[in-house]
Amino acid sequence: MIFSLYKYNRFLNAILPQGGVCLLLCLFSTMAFAQRTKAKNIKTPVSIKDSIPNRDSIPGDTSLAVIDSVTFDFSDVNISEQTLDAAIDYESQDSMVYDIADEKIHLYGNATVKYGTITLTGDYIVFDWAKNTVTAQYVKDSLAKEPSLPTFVDGDQTFSAKKMKYNFKTSKGIIYDVSTKQSNLFVLGTRAKFTSKDSLAGRPDDIVYSQDAIFTTCDDPHPHYGIRSKKQKMIPNKLIVVGPSNLEIGGVPTPLWLPFGFFPASSKKRNKGLIFPKDYEYSQEWGFGLRDVGYYTPLNEYMDLTLTGDIYFNGTWGLQAATRFKRRYKYSGSFSLAYSNRKQEVVSKINVDGALQNVLGNNVTRSWSIRGSLTQAAGAHPTINIGGSLNIQTNNYNSLNRNDAQSVLQQNFSSNFSYRQSFPGRPFNLSASFSHSQNTRTGKVTVRFPTLDFTTKTIYPFKRKGGSGKPKWYEKINYRYKFNAQNQFIAQDSTLFTRQTLEEAQFGAKHEINSSASFRILKYFNFTPSANYKETWYFKNIQHHFTNQPVIDSIPIKNPDGSIFSYRLDTLATGVLDTVESFKWRQIRQYDFSASIGTTLFGMLRFKKGPIRGIRHVMKPNISFGYSPEYAGPQRGYYDEVENPDPDIFDPIIYSTVQNPIYGRLPDGRERLGFNISVQNNIEAKYYSKRDSIEKKIKIFDNINVNTAYNAIADSLKWSTVRASGTTRFFKGISTLSIGATWDPYIKDYSSSSRGRRINTTVWKNRKRPLRFETANFRLSTNMTVGKIRDLFKKKKDKEEKTDEAALAEETDPSGFGNTEDDPFDIFDRRDPFARQKLEDKITDKKKSNHQQTIEETEFISLIENFRIRHDLVMNIETPYDRDTLTFSTHSLSTSGMIPLTKKWQLRVGNIGYDFVRKQLTYPDFGITRGLHCWNMSFNWQPTRHTFSFTIQVSSAPLNFLKVPYQRNNADGFRRR
Repeated sequence: MIFSLYKYNRFLNAILPQGGVCLLLCLFSTMAFAQRTKAKNIKTPVSIKDSIPNRDSIPGDTSLAVIDSVTFDFSDVNISEQTLDAAIDYESQDSMVYDIADEKIHLYGNATVKYGTITLTGDYIVFDWAKNTVTAQYVKDSLAKEPSLPTFVDGDQTFSAKKMKYNFKTSKGIIYDVSTKQSNLFVLGTRAKFTSKDSLAGRPDDIVYSQDAIFTTCDDPHPHYGIRSKKQKMIPNKLIVVGPSNLEIGGVPTPLWLPFGFFPASSKKRNKGLIFPKDYEYSQEWGFGLRDVGYYTPLNEYMDLTLTGDIYFNGTWGLQAATRFKRRYKYSGSFSLAYSNRKQEVVSKINVDGALQNVLGNNVTRSWSIRGSLTQAAGAHPTINIGGSLNIQTNNYNSLNRNDAQSVLQQNFSSNFSYRQSFPGRPFNLSASFSHSQNTRTGKVTVRFPTLDFTTKTIYPFKRKGGSGKPKWYEKINYRYKFNAQNQFIAQDSTLFTRQTLEEAQFGAKHEINSSASFRILKYFNFTPSANYKETWYFKNIQHHFTNQPVIDSIPIKNPDGSIFSYRLDTLATGVLDTVESFKWRQIRQYDFSASIGTTLFGMLRFKKGPIRGIRHVMKPNISFGYSPEYAGPQRGYYDEVENPDPDIFDPIIYSTVQNPIYGRLPDGRERLGFNISVQNNIEAKYYSKRDSIEKKIKIFDNINVNTAYNAIADSLKWSTVRASGTTRFFKGISTLSIGATWDPYIKDYSSSSRGRRINTTVWKNRKRPLRFETANFRLSTNMTVGKIRDLFKKKKDKEEKTDEAALAEETDPSGFGNTEDDPFDIFDRRDPFARQKLEDKITDKKKSNHQQTIEETEFISLIENFRIRHDLVMNIETPYDRDTLTFSTHSLSTSGMIPLTKKWQLRVGNIGYDFVRKQLTYPDFGITRGLHCWNMSFNWQPTRHTFSFTIQVSSAPLNFLKVPYQRNNADGFRRR
């Protein structure tokens, strides 16, 4: 059956004769079942055809025959201004009933009505073309199935209800038992009116007015919680405005009321508005307070701003400002600035009239935090790159304001922000940077700003341009120039932003020119001569002066009754040192010449049997000859001496004339003409993998380096110490072992005057040994997850299963013959007809048992596969007074990770470990969470600080400010220590 309406709502009465109307009443009152009917838009001619084919061979009365087509000219019809502006398309899956008398169309079974951007679907829809209205409602299924609610869609607005009515002409409707979703919010109401957007009528948005409605983030048909109000106004995908509202939990009203509320309901567009507090708490130390309450606003389409703060009744407060920015294909980043002012009451003792009295005072701790990042998109600029990160803190900001393990245990912070520019067609680069490093344990902060670097590429000045053939020896000569200038601030984090830090800034510049060439001689050797020159500029000079003013301490000698008998004088120093700082341009020059020769040697050891197929040793010996002048002499002026004020030491004090040089200590070496010897070793092995049936390589030791030096023109101690270092890895990189050791060819004098100083007596002359062991250090670091351990031992388990099968076969056939190619008879059938079946059954049972065990192990390991285990061991061996002393500077074991106990329970281990050196736990941090459908319950505990937090809160925004917190912050935790 085909029917269409276009433009007019009463054209049938105008274009059809009276007899045709009677015939339509007869035809359209018949219902057509089990078919899909769909309307199509047509104009003229109008064709009305019976959808039921006539199978009777006897022709009917021709007077009652329906005309195939009727041609009508619309130009003669007066069109009303009240007509609709677009076509109305409708369809149903079950049936349609046309009620001509009441001018209605009844649509049954998954019906749909479309008008412009509006789509209405439902099980039962009634379309009244006389009133331009459509009514949809759900129908209960005879099989008691869950009915589908009618749904109204207008662009990106969607809502469902048990019954709804809409007028196409006025663009208004009414809804009963409405259910709609806006962003993360579900709005449920008993009765609502809505108007569709109409730009001509001055309505740029859809508006829904609800009565007795509740909105929530719970998607359950019967919400576990919600905010109920008598009146609501909702602008879909924009805003929900409510009047006096009450919080309901489980359908039960609570004493919590809101006089009014504005709630954003947009998941795409950023909206400015208030930020509800993250925590509402009461502290015994700080009083009542709010945390992270503030305001959010988008500054433009590329940037936003978040302002939050903390405030407590006793005067503790804090401020945070954070911004994010992003431009596609150009850059992205963030910046945040935070300030904390913590006020704590303390009790101090003061002397009042000779008596100590307790006085209550305030201790204020101020701290800052500056964080930021900037990342330039790849290809944003061909020659310029800007980016980096900032992370600066003062007075342990993270540790004071947070309790998680990472914030408390992190001690080192660093920043690096740079601007780099290359010059196409030019052999140099330019960069400017800011860098910073700090240690919260010592409080030391080092800031380098600005830092300028100008670097050239390796240049071959004598190389022919476009030349062919073998290059000449002089064409291999190259040079490279580097320039660096920087300003450095060194201070404690508490005095970083002070005038004193600015006045004590150190600045300087450094020039470096390196020239070298590389030649192949005797086919196997590489010969590399080089010359290096470095000049460093400083602009501050210091000088110490000895003032003959003895420092004498008087020690009282008391009688038995406590009275002073006399004083004993003790000379602490024969004088004092005065330091004079002046501005002076200082040039520190260094140069050296060297030539090295090296080669590469390979050693191979092969095995025909066993899993190890071979061991390869790669050795790279190198010998370099060089010369460098003396820098510690008085003629250069790099060092000076002053009389020692210590009365027990007669040697003068030698000091550097540049205080805290930013490029390291000034050169103080003696004149040197000698050679350096170094050997680099790599040891690898090749083994056969039965699992993959191929040979694989593994590194046994990586970069075992041994080096020493000899100074031919030194008057004593010509040989330097012999140093060795190496690294190896175990278990596919899970564990790393680093080893370092030092041997000395000379002995030490441990007399009271020498205090363990090296003397010019060789170990061979004294003990008939070439070297004396000095120090050694071992560092074993392991970082792994349970999942890595499982994968590591999975291959071993597969190998054991194959071994079990072979053992079962041997047990069933002790002779070991079996049914092989060498035995044409079936040994199993000859000795026992059921032997083969017994073997197969045993193997099958074993596999089933192993499979069941594997499933159980997999289920357990899957719970903790992301659990991380860290182990650090640092061991040092020293020989003070020729006695071996073993010390452990670091030995700790720690774990962290999440354990999903069930689908809704999760255990969090932020950190738990043990320090075997200090013999104490390393800041335990635990947490447990439970998903309560639309709510979340969490408990966090840090026993070292006596802090905890217990919270039940809504899990989804924008209503996640609804919570029930109970906690103890670190200020209250410190009081309990």
